[in-house]
Amino acid sequence: MAMIFMTGAEWGINEFDAGGSIVTSKNGVLPRTGAYMYGITYCDWFKALPGGPYQELFCQVAFFYSDYISGGSIFGWRCGGTQLGYLRLNSSTRVIEVYIGSTLAGTCPLVILNRTWYVIEVHIKIADAGGVLEIRIDGNPQFAFIGDTKPGSETAIDRIGVYIAVNNDYYYDDVIVNDPSGEVNNSWPGGLKIALRLPISEGPIQQWTPTPGPGHYTALDERPPSGSDNVKTDVVGNIEMVQLSALPAEAQSVRAVQLDFWGLKMSTVAPTRLAPIVRLGEVDYIQATQDLPLAQGQVKTLLNTNPAGGNWSVAAANAVILGVQAKE
Repeated sequence: MAMIFMTGAEWGINEFDAGGSIVTSKNGVLPRTGAYMYGITYCDWFKALPGGPYQELFCQVAFFYSDYISGGSIFGWRCGGTQLGYLRLNSSTRVIEVYIGSTLAGTCPLVILNRTWYVIEVHIKIADAGGVLEIRIDGNPQFAFIGDTKPGSETAIDRIGVYIAVNNDYYYDDVIVNDPSGEVNNSWPGGLKIALRLPISEGPIQQWTPTPGPGHYTALDERPPSGSDNVKTDVVGNIEMVQLSALPAEAQSVRAVQLDFWGLKMSTVAPTRLAPIVRLGEVDYIQATQDLPLAQGQVKTLLNTNPAGGNWSVAAANAVILGVQAKE
């Protein structure tokens, strides 16, 4: 594998499993990137990682706190209900404390300033001996530990998040998780930013029915996604495509592309699944078929490399025409 999870909250919908809210601004706080961010106040906030559990991960969170803190976890990693480790922001010193299980393993020297975005990266390898726990802030090494990072019997991580969120005002953006076993995106994310590209015009194939019509892409370009206008089909094999907005001008490279759809199946009669399509240079690259949920939800495919070959570039990402095919 490689990059296994990313979210910048840009759909305006919480992509974590529980906790937190999606905000465009709050108390003068603005997102690090894009139009949305996660706001966390007095709640747990976590994500069960797809394809897990994982013995080793590289995680990134952009973090911001506003004015008042009373101390508490700002990021953690677990196996089921067992907390394997976490980072805590000390309310007095404003430095990050690093915990393995419930044991303080050390601190990061950097004082975390109020109302300032920081990119916190965590490299975790769970093991009795030879375990690794490293912290970087804004790309600079802050903490390193090699030894026993397995506080109990659990040998791997299956979820990340905030688990001891006391009465604080925390904000998060650009959350990325990499698995080191992939050929690319197998190490530190390095402060990556997440940009959402929305439908901006009709694609070359339009076999689904827009509701309401007559436009197709205009039924798909809302943030947050709307159920009141959509495209739908009851014919297996039908294809729908849209043209997408370009990446921000500041983009100099692309590490991964995620194909996002928000939809549901209306019955148990086929088609009840979909296959994402990437069209590049008049060639369609059909991705693995995925199930649709019974209630509107996110269906996504994360592409670490260009299906036409090689790594992604800004030009290749901007050239993508996004499509979907109805499947049994």
